[in-house]
Amino acid sequence: MLAAAGLASVAVLVSGCDQANVKRCRLMADENRQMKKETEQLKKELGQRDQEIKNQKEQLESCLQERKSLEEASQKSFSKDINDIAGLMMEENAKLHEENEKLKAQIAEPNKQPENKPSQ
Repeated sequence: MLAAAGLASVAVLVSGCDQANVKRCRLMADENRQMKKETEQLKKELGQRDQEIKNQKEQLESCLQERKSLEEASQKSFSKDINDIAGLMMEENAKLHEENEKLKAQIAEPNKQPENKPSQ
């Protein structure tokens, strides 16, 4: 009888350990499922961020191209404006040079009347 009681005690202890292991296994399985869900969610978020980064890089590249185009257009416009101004200045300088030459000729000939003054 003592042997039977000992076996019963061992059976109860073993079954108690099995129940504890089953509970632990269930908890671990639940934890694993939760971690899998979190991992999938994080992968999804990472994919969205990767797409955002890709979009922002494309947008940056587009902006850099537009900036380059605007700089080239600005440089061309500036060069054209400079050439236009230089042309006008050269024309004005030529007129002033011509007027200077006329005035020098008038000064050199004291008897000659200036063209824009009335004769006396």
